[in-house]
Amino acid sequence: MRTTVDLDGLDALVEHGAVVVDVLPAATYAEVHLPGARNIPLADLDEAAVAGLDRSAAVVVYCFDYQCDLSPRAAARLESLGFTDVADFVAGRAAWTADGRPTQGEIADRDRILPRVRQDVPRCPPDATLAVARSAIGEWELCCVVDDDGVLLGIVRSDALVGPGELPLRDLVVTGPGTVRPDARVTEMAEQLDRDRLDHVLVTSFSGRLIGLLRRSDLDGDR
Repeated sequence: MRTTVDLDGLDALVEHGAVVVDVLPAATYAEVHLPGARNIPLADLDEAAVAGLDRSAAVVVYCFDYQCDLSPRAAARLESLGFTDVADFVAGRAAWTADGRPTQGEIADRDRILPRVRQDVPRCPPDATLAVARSAIGEWELCCVVDDDGVLLGIVRSDALVGPGELPLRDLVVTGPGTVRPDARVTEMAEQLDRDRLDHVLVTSFSGRLIGLLRRSDLDGDR
């Protein structure tokens, strides 16, 4: 049976021992791939290439992203070769890196902004009071408002936290702050922040989960 899975589905399959197969070209795989994935490029996917795999075991294939058709074609090819439990991680490597997950390979996470992101940025629940927010924010200029899943709902700036501590925070929340993904390149992000005249930006996964805050100063050499 051939199915499709998202990140959560991929995690569940890997946890139960599924084999993960990168079907991108060998040179692309060598540069960056998911941890533990083996490489069988679609062009090489034949009887000899899969001779060492258990055709009754779970296999997950992936390529670059939703627009890349290598993984669905590879999943169909595996099914035609007798594999009975094949899943296509359709979001691909792009979704993996955009979720802030580590990679392996010759360049892997090199030059990505993720290692420079300040993941200790303060967080508050949407039903917090001013007192809770003031306690969380400390010396930071803002507090991020997140839901139970860590999804970014908005921000509250430190200079807005005035008034009795029992007042609800919700009326002070600035919704829709700009964000970037953790797989952005350091040089490109520095240029973007300079162009937009920003000294920081929030970093979220492609699902909206808050990862942290990146300061422009964090992009100048080592932290």
